[in-house]
Amino acid sequence: MVRDVPIRDLSAASLTLTVAEVEPLLSLKVRVDLEHTYIGDLVVTLRAPDALAIAPIKLHNRSGGGRDNLKLTYDAVSIPELAQFVGKVPAGIWTLEVMDLARWDQGMLRSFALELEV
Repeated sequence: MVRDVPIRDLSAASLTLTVAEVEPLLSLKVRVDLEHTYIGDLVVTLRAPDALAIAPIKLHNRSGGGRDNLKLTYDAVSIPELAQFVGKVPAGIWTLEVMDLARWDQGMLRSFALELEV
């Protein structure tokens, strides 16, 4: 797990994880922990390793309005696009990107983790 990247107005923050697992996935969960005073400003995107050839997946897309902070675990039930990873080998570099698309509220990307079931 990696941690603590500032989320500044009108810019992107990202964290990467390197996965060494070479067994095919049965399921994938993505844990996100970020502090921000207006989560409606944010777009959170998961980028899989290039070798998987899967388009980036939006986990959070400016919902939540003026609520503070986002601490969630996403799975194939909450984000059906995550089911694309079943049967794929997860080895490689994964990236979580947070875009802040408005002014006045800033935050911190505290952590990002993948829960792999093989």
